[in-house]
Amino acid sequence: KERSERDNFELIIMVNYGVSTLGGDNPNMYNRIKDLAEVRGIPLVDQYRYMVSKGLGYDDVTFLHDSHMSFIGHQTSAEALLEYFRANPNTCK
Repeated sequence: KERSERDNFELIIMVNYGVSTLGGDNPNMYNRIKDLAEVRGIPLVDQYRYMVSKGLGYDDVTFLHDSHMSFIGHQTSAEALLEYFRANPNTCK
């Protein structure tokens, strides 16, 4: 946060399916991250909530035998971030 203020750039926290508001692996983790971010004025983007809003589930965005995100997972993550930028154009000065 200090470096972003010094170097004049915006921080955004992107949370994944493990800490999503939709009850990820550790539901308390989202609230902890949200509280820490709010105090510091850092916005959150919930990539899994975005994926679910597009009709995608966990198996759609990860590799079959690996929990890492697949091409579709990365693409929808980028789309979630783009949606945030469109809704908050001042982020990209």
